[in-house]
Amino acid sequence: MAVVKPFRAYRYAPNIIEDMTSVVTQPYDKINDEMQVEYYKRSKYNIIRVIKGKRFTDDSEQNNVYTRAAKYLREWIERGILIRDSKPSIYIYDQEYKDDMGRRLTRKGFIALGKLEEYSESGVKPHERTLSKPKEDRFNLMKATNANFGQVFMLYTDPEKKIDRLLARFREEEPDMKALDWQGEIHKLWKVEDAEMIQKIEGYMKDKTLLIADGHHRYETALNYKRYMIEKIGKTVENAPFFYRMMTFVNTEDEGLTIFPTHRLIFNCDRDVKTFLDTLKRDFFIEEIQFFPEDKFEELERLKMRMRERHSKEKEHVFGLYLKGIGSYFLLTLKNTKRMDELIPDASDAYKSLDVVILHKLILEDILRIDAEKLKEQMNIDYERYLDEAVRRVDANDKYQMLFILNPTRIENVKGTAEAGERMPQKSTDFYPKLLTGFTINLLAKE
Repeated sequence: MAVVKPFRAYRYAPNIIEDMTSVVTQPYDKINDEMQVEYYKRSKYNIIRVIKGKRFTDDSEQNNVYTRAAKYLREWIERGILIRDSKPSIYIYDQEYKDDMGRRLTRKGFIALGKLEEYSESGVKPHERTLSKPKEDRFNLMKATNANFGQVFMLYTDPEKKIDRLLARFREEEPDMKALDWQGEIHKLWKVEDAEMIQKIEGYMKDKTLLIADGHHRYETALNYKRYMIEKIGKTVENAPFFYRMMTFVNTEDEGLTIFPTHRLIFNCDRDVKTFLDTLKRDFFIEEIQFFPEDKFEELERLKMRMRERHSKEKEHVFGLYLKGIGSYFLLTLKNTKRMDELIPDASDAYKSLDVVILHKLILEDILRIDAEKLKEQMNIDYERYLDEAVRRVDANDKYQMLFILNPTRIENVKGTAEAGERMPQKSTDFYPKLLTGFTINLLAKE
C-alpha cells in the first residue's frame, strides 16, 4: 500500500530567478568536479551550493560543507529567493528528451510526498544494492538542513493510466517552471493544488506497490533519518514530517520510460585472446564483425542496432565484445539459458534472465575468474553509458583489455527481480533522463 500526500514545496521565486536552468542541477551523485564548477558559475543561487558544495582544507566542525548548506538554505528562504507554496500541492513533472535511438519521447510523472516504509514491508521494493559512504554524506546533509532536495524516483503500475488522464488538462497549459539540461532535455513543472483531484490521486495510489527506479541511497538515508529522529525525540506520531520523503512517481506503463545500458570496461585481465574466445564458444555462438578503421563507429552503430533488434524481437541474450588491438567486434549469443540454472540454481527466473547477470556470472566470474567482491570494489571493471566513448576509452588507455556491450534492461525484468526480493548488480539500470534537483524542496517542518 502506497501512501502519498501533497506538500507545500519551497520553490525559486520567479520574480528573482527568471531562468530555472541557472539554478537546477543533475542529482548529486552524477555531478563531477567540472559540472560542480559550471553550476557555481551559472548563478549565486544555484542549488549546487546546498546539495554538493565546495569543500576546503580548513573545514571544521563549526564551518564545513554541511553547515554552509544549511546557511545558504536559511538565507535564501529569509531573503525570499525560495518561497513556500501557500497550499499543499502535487507537482506534475514531465521530461522531453531523445533516447539513444534518436526518438523524441516524453516521460510523465508527478512529485508528492511518499510515506517511508522498510523494505520488508509490502509497499516499497528496491532493485539495487547501496554503499555506505554516499548514505553517510546524505545523512549529514539531512541533519544539517532538515530538508529533501533531490528526488527518489518511484515506479508504480497503472495500466489504465487513471492518474495520467486526471492530470492531462494541466499539461495543456504553460508550465509553472521550465529548464533545459546538458543533453538538451526539456524539464517542465506544473503545480496542482486542486484538493479534490489530489484526493483522487491518493486513492488511486493506495493499492500500488512502489519500485525504486533511482535514488536507493536517498531513500535509505531518509529511513535512517526517520530512525534517528524517533530515537532523538522518543515516541512520535505517524504523520510526523520525517515519516515522509519527497518522491517523483512514474507509471511503468509510460511510453517515455527509458533505461540505458551501462557498458563494462575490463582491466587487469591477462587472459590470452585466443584462449578466451575458445572458452566463450562453450556457452556462446560467436560472430566476428571485421571493420576498417575509418568504419569503426558506423559498424559499432550497426552492431548496436542488431543487438537491440534481437533483444526485442527474438528475446535472445546477446552481447557485444570489443578486444583491444583487434579490428573486429564480436557478437555473442547465449546458447542455452540452462547454464544459468547450473551457476545460480537458487536465484529466481527473473534474476537469471537478466543480461547483466549472465555477463557477470557466466563471463566475468566463471570464465575470466573475476569474483563478485572484485567487481563490487571495481578492481577489474569500469562503467560507461555512452558506447562510442567506451570504445574510445579502450583505444586510448593501456589500462583496458576489453569492452562488453550490453542491451538495456527491460522494465519487466527489473520488476520481476524486485518482486523476488533480489538485488541486481551495480550499474544494471540507468533510467534516463535523470530527475533534476532544485524544482521543489521539501522542508521537514509541520504544516
